Order: sequence, then structure tokens, then C-alpha cells
Amino acid sequence: MPHNGLIRYFFFFNRERVIVTSPKALAEVLVTKNYLFPKPDAVRTSLGRVLGYGILLAEGDEHKVQRKNLLPAFHFRHVKSLYPTFWRKARELLDAMEVAVRAGDDDDDGAVLEVNSWASRCTLDIIGVAGMGVDFGAIQDENNPLASTYINLSTPTRQAKVLMVLGMVLPGWLITHLPIKRNDDINAAAQLIDLRNHAYA
Repeated sequence: MPHNGLIRYFFFFNRERVIVTSPKALAEVLVTKNYLFPKPDAVRTSLGRVLGYGILLAEGDEHKVQRKNLLPAFHFRHVKSLYPTFWRKARELLDAMEVAVRAGDDDDDGAVLEVNSWASRCTLDIIGVAGMGVDFGAIQDENNPLASTYINLSTPTRQAKVLMVLGMVLPGWLITHLPIKRNDDINAAAQLIDLRNHAYA
């Protein structure tokens, strides 16, 4: 049945939700009229604890100022100049995965690679080199503390799902103070990331 790019449904506690599916509507929500669609408090609270309230989570005038300041960094010529970095890190990733495959060939079950983890480590290295001039070495070290922290934070544990649901009905400040392990993990991760950022600044 045609839905004209909008799918309406009801979420927990009968809360109304809309999924935007058409390219035109997505362009309005994300680009042309994005200031009319502020991010949910639950999303801002959960991501802001680790990422801070930068360009990704800022709203209104604050977002406009940050976007204007960051615009030169996303100019086509600047991005194009980073192609060699992207290519070099992609080749490094493939070489490291090939080494892992060869090492796994000695096992009875053969080699099994978890691609999402490899991609995350490569992305972190690219961000470090392109944005900070620092190679985190996450591709070469699967136990890299910074990479492990980001991967653990993005893993949808049971407690993370519970917090997400509670965030739909409870204020953010209360969610962050609930005495559960997930909150402790997020706080520890935020401290580690902040320390690393200051170390590389």
C-alpha cells in the first residue's frame, strides 16, 4: 500500500512515531529544514555523554556557528587531498586482514574475520591521521584501548537496550544516574576518550 514516503506507527507506551523513507522528505529532515526537527533528548543524552555536544548533536544557532567554522574542512579540495590517506589506510587494513586469514588457516575451522570490528578500527585510524595528525595504530593492534572503548560502547548489550527504552520516558539526567554497570562503563569510556583527546591535542 502506498505511504508517500511516511510510515506512521506506535512505539512503547503508545508513543507516535514516523519513519521517513522518501529521498525528498529525508533531504528536508536532514538538510534543508533540519532545524525544524531537533534530535530527541534521549539520543542527545546518550551520545553526548561520550562524544560531547559538538556538531553532531548541537542544535539551532549553536549548530549554525559550528557548521560555519567547520565548513572549510569539508570543502571538496580538502577532502580530495585526503584521498591518499584513505587509500593508504585501506591497503593497511587489507594487509592486516590477510595476515589474520593466514594465521587462521592453521586452525581446524579455518579463518573467521569479524569485519565490523576491522572497519571500526580502520575508521578510527583514518580519523586520527586525517583529523589530528596522529596514527592511533588501531588496525595493527586489536587490543588498542581507544578502539576497544568505541567498539564496546557501540555493542548493543541488554542494559544498553534497557537504558534506551527508559530514555523514552525518563529525563536524561535521571538515566545517567541510575546505578547500573552500563552507566559505569559509559563514564569510564568518556574519561578515557577525554584523556586521549587531551594527550593528542
